[in-house]
Amino acid sequence: MGLKLDFKSKLYLKWLPIVLGFMYGIFFCLFALEESFPSIAFFMQLLPGLLILIFTFVCMRYRKYAIYIFSALGFVSLFFYKTFNDIEFMMLLTLPFFVIGGLFYLDYYLNKQ
Repeated sequence: MGLKLDFKSKLYLKWLPIVLGFMYGIFFCLFALEESFPSIAFFMQLLPGLLILIFTFVCMRYRKYAIYIFSALGFVSLFFYKTFNDIEFMMLLTLPFFVIGGLFYLDYYLNKQ
């Protein structure tokens, strides 16, 4: 009993959270372009995007821990950016972490069966 997927659907489900994680990391790296290049502010704004890219790269290998990593990143961004006050910022900055974590969970659950 459970959901049965063919090979192509499982392949899409395997790579979708990884691609979304890399795209979201690049999206965060774009915020650093507001600053001039050699300044410390440039590297401080580049840091969250680089961490997301590194975590996504780690999650490619350890898919079971990806669920916890992206859920933790979602909660950290919820309180660090204070997105619980504004729904638009929550949808833009916090919700993608939970969606990517949910996709990693769905992939892990369906491949476990």
